[in-house]
Formats: sequence, structure tokens, C-alpha cells
Amino acid sequence: MTDELEPRGTVRLFALAIEERLRANNGKAGWYDVTPLWLVAKLLEEAGEVAALLVRDRPVTEAEYDAVCREAADVGAIAMMIADRTGDLRGRRYLQNMTDSKPTAAKTRDG
Repeated sequence: MTDELEPRGTVRLFALAIEERLRANNGKAGWYDVTPLWLVAKLLEEAGEVAALLVRDRPVTEAEYDAVCREAADVGAIAMMIADRTGDLRGRRYLQNMTDSKPTAAKTRDG
């Protein structure tokens, strides 16, 4: 990544939460084993789980906060999978278009 695109602290922390969720689900099928449409349906399901945790007339408790963070990381992971399947994250065209410079090689979970 170029210096201009250095992720802010919250983005880095969320990326770590996503990686934690991906590793927790390593035994499941990979995102190249399912269709992009299946991933969209899963994204909506997970987003619904986040919403269900937040539909309250009171502040979120500590235990609920952890659940919200886990479910939000699931949403983020699935959104990344959709981008990877349909948006060419591996080819890095998106990053190249954002920076108008040559993309740098970035490690991905599966190469």
C-alpha cells in the first residue's frame, strides 16, 4: 500500500477482527466454493443479525458489544469476499485506480 492509503487505526482494528472471524471459520467452504449471489444472501443474513442486536430501547451491554463486533466483522468479511469474487482484489485494479499508481503486492489469505 502507498503511504496515502495507510489505514486509520479503526480500520486496522476492524481488519484484525475480520481476520479473527475468518480463522474461526477456516473449516467451512472457501468463498471461491460458493457463488457471489450466495455471498450476498449471507451478507444480508449477517447484517440482520447485527440489526437484531441493536434494536433495543437501551444502551448495548458489554456482552452485547462483543456480539455486535463479531457479527459486524462477519459482515465485513463477507463484503470482502464479494469484492474479491467480483471486484478483482487479487489483480488490484481497484487499488490501482484509487491511487493512480502501480499497485503493490499485498498478501491475501489464499495467495
